[in-house]
Amino acid sequence: MFWIEYLLAFLAGVLVTKLCGSLLSLGFSVLVLKTVHNDYVRILGQLSQTIFEIQQLRQMEMHRLGKSEKEIEISSTISEYNLKPLKEAMIKNFFNVFPKKYEDLVQFYDWDSAMVYLDELIKDERDKKLNK
Repeated sequence: MFWIEYLLAFLAGVLVTKLCGSLLSLGFSVLVLKTVHNDYVRILGQLSQTIFEIQQLRQMEMHRLGKSEKEIEISSTISEYNLKPLKEAMIKNFFNVFPKKYEDLVQFYDWDSAMVYLDELIKDERDKKLNK
């Protein structure tokens, strides 16, 4: 009877250890994925800003070269048309590599919602810095 109690206590200890390890692993995974998620949105924001700046520089150069407003408008429209599939592919690729069981962590579903989430993320970080 004495050995059975030790065996049961040992098995209970193993079970509790496995359970605690699983919970810690789950928590760590969520923290890592949340950080990856937020960093990816920041990278998308930087990319969007860079693309916008390049488009503005091209428009300024076209004005400087004396191009008509119609030519500048057509160039901008073509540029936006070519960028739309790139933006969609970046979002789609993110969802393809993000683990399916953690998809509830994702705060966006397309480019526009990613930019809205980025604005919220920046505002939250700014508020945290101001409140320190």
